[in-house]
Amino acid sequence: MAERPNIVLLMSDQHRSDALGCAGNPYIRTPNLDRLAAEGVRFETAVCTSPLCMPSRATIATGLYAHAHGIRDNGAGNLPAFYPTFMRSLQQAGYHTAVVGKMHFATHGRRDSVRRPDIAHHREHTAALGFHDVHETEGKMMSEWTDGPWTRYLAARGLLEQFREDYRRRRTELPCWYAEPSVLSEEDHQDAYIGREGVRWLEQYDGGRPFFLWVSWAGPHDPWDAPGRFATMYRPEELPLPIADPLARAPACTRRRAERHGLARATPLELRRMKASYYGLISLNDYWIGRILEVLERRGWLDNTVIVYTSDHGEMLGDHGLIQKSTFYEQAVRVPFIVRWPARFPQGVVAREMVELIDLPATLMDLAGATIYPACQGRSLVPFLEQPERVEREAVFSELNAQLMVRTSRYKYVYRPDEEIQELYDLEADPQELNNLAGLPAYAAVEHDLRTRLLDWMATTARPVTTKDMVPHP
Repeated sequence: MAERPNIVLLMSDQHRSDALGCAGNPYIRTPNLDRLAAEGVRFETAVCTSPLCMPSRATIATGLYAHAHGIRDNGAGNLPAFYPTFMRSLQQAGYHTAVVGKMHFATHGRRDSVRRPDIAHHREHTAALGFHDVHETEGKMMSEWTDGPWTRYLAARGLLEQFREDYRRRRTELPCWYAEPSVLSEEDHQDAYIGREGVRWLEQYDGGRPFFLWVSWAGPHDPWDAPGRFATMYRPEELPLPIADPLARAPACTRRRAERHGLARATPLELRRMKASYYGLISLNDYWIGRILEVLERRGWLDNTVIVYTSDHGEMLGDHGLIQKSTFYEQAVRVPFIVRWPARFPQGVVAREMVELIDLPATLMDLAGATIYPACQGRSLVPFLEQPERVEREAVFSELNAQLMVRTSRYKYVYRPDEEIQELYDLEADPQELNNLAGLPAYAAVEHDLRTRLLDWMATTARPVTTKDMVPHP
């Protein structure tokens, strides 16, 4: 049997697909992600299966859609440890598995609880999902009231209270677009901590068997607090303003969110500062990706390591008057997806196939020679990595609670059962999604076809996890 590759999964939180140099963004600096794309395959149209942290991450781990694994929002409970996961399948195939950073497979706990939540309480649960080594950290916003290895690091350096007071002020006293440098140094920022721990794991691993390492950064998720040199890397006045949208034919839930965010009250400079800080947070992670590549190269592993970069969902960043995610506009639902392994796949190409994050587990199991368990609802992307010009999928899907999205190469349709106004966009004629065509007689046939696709998708994928799917921890 040929030597199996090591696998490194690099993941960020809330990285939209167009915030990459290799995706044609002329402003952002991502030299190491651009290198991965130049030495690998980039999927231009990659869609998260749910534009929210916990549902998306549960899908990435299990290969199940949210309506199958049951984690449909961030308050839905913990991902059951006995569910099948690709990490456990890699373990059973002989891989040493490790995680560093934010996982969010379990709820963090309430900030107003008597006992402060501690991410250490999830360690056994995270390990049972398929990890030998666990260095799990708090989520970015949750670190204000959740303890973990990073906040203990801050406490040991006498920085914790200063940090938490800054986050408390950002949450309770300042507008959502507020963007000022972190009160922490670049060295002490959470994503630098995660990157450093990922480097440390690679430097210390004994190399006795193939490994799978998942490094998961907490940014560029808000708050907008790029540190040090990354806080001044971008000149706000040089960045474009967000996409303006009167939301005249938007669903009521979208208009309510825009009113709640209140970005109409922000000045153009404040909106540009928000974008500059977001870009700075991405460049911070990009720097640590470069450090990880250096270690792999120094240890002689780079040629036989599959490196994947993606994110759990995107970020609106002021477009359509919105921030964060939980919507189905392209900025929130599309994510970067890059796979580098020059030993097997072509270099510097853009794959045409539309993909979903649910395809990631089957792809990694396939590359590792592990068993793709029957419950997995995604498919391996290896054929599309080997032949990037290959196209098969006609539509991709996403969901959030009862809200459903279907996207073809031309159209996007969003169905919300409690809304009078649905959404239909012609992505070729209207790539900014400003002209909602839902309900218009001229597009009735298109709307009917896409709604039928949604019904067919739900009918064919709505299978619960059964006892046959449950795999014990090895």
